[in-house]
Amino acid sequence: MVKLREALNATDLATVLDLILVTGISTERSLITATLHGSSYWLAEQEEGRVVGCIGLEYGDKASLLRSAAVLHEMQGHGLGKLLARHALKAAQERGDRAVYLFSHSAGGYWQRLGFRPTTPDDLAAALPDTPQVRGGLERGWLWHEPAFRLDFPISTHGTAVEREVVNVHILLDGTLLPQRQREWAHHLAQPDENPLTTRADFAGGFTLENDLCVYTQNPKHFDGLPHSGLIVTKRPCETVFDLTPAEAAAVHALLHEVRAYLDATVQPDGYTVGWNVYPAGGQHIPHVHLHVIPRWNTDAAAGAGLRYFLKTVAQATERPS
Repeated sequence: MVKLREALNATDLATVLDLILVTGISTERSLITATLHGSSYWLAEQEEGRVVGCIGLEYGDKASLLRSAAVLHEMQGHGLGKLLARHALKAAQERGDRAVYLFSHSAGGYWQRLGFRPTTPDDLAAALPDTPQVRGGLERGWLWHEPAFRLDFPISTHGTAVEREVVNVHILLDGTLLPQRQREWAHHLAQPDENPLTTRADFAGGFTLENDLCVYTQNPKHFDGLPHSGLIVTKRPCETVFDLTPAEAAAVHALLHEVRAYLDATVQPDGYTVGWNVYPAGGQHIPHVHLHVIPRWNTDAAAGAGLRYFLKTVAQATERPS
């Protein structure tokens, strides 16, 4: 288990500097401009006290500079970098920032997957002229050659209304989706040995939790744009939620609480979407009961929109004339 805590003193800052050097972000300690003055850093710490990652924010006027995102090599690939990034972004949003900037020479694609977009060093320097990293980059001359990135938050007006960019979601409603779901449903009924939830063939490649009657599975190759989402699946072959025994229903509920505790501790979502699809008309294409558990964040493009919102929007857009 890894927990995040804020760096509070010179010893903690020295740990941050050690991580920056060990992970290769910088090769010379004297050139690292990290400081606790006008900045915050967070450490990812294992139960035994070993620090395995860090991240920092340097504060400006309504903007922050995200920096020193470091994870020990043996801990990479397990979502710790995203956990640190989301924690820092949440802190920036809570302090009222309108944007977060960063420099990244080799991980631009990673940051763009988290919502950042390329910007110019001029834009970054103009927004954060007094931050230690910008001042250091100007003094040493590297700032103008380093790729820069920017993430914009929704803007609060008078502390009440939130102005959001309008996102148009287009769903293909040409009559082909339901027949496709029906074909998939029929295929898995006819070929149960090819049912991925019954065989649990993919579960070994991801993270799992389980009890006597059901299993939670989370596999990055099935995220489909929904990071850290997963399924709770019964061990007994069972088509829908309406077919659960009382014992299975209780087991699913108990495991759901374990899953929430795990996600709260590791990726700290701001909310959840949890739901069942039933039969092809309801969106279910695999005839084995599975509960979707989807963590949600305030920074998501669809933040605030639940299942009913999307169904209602589609229904209103395709309303049949009377």
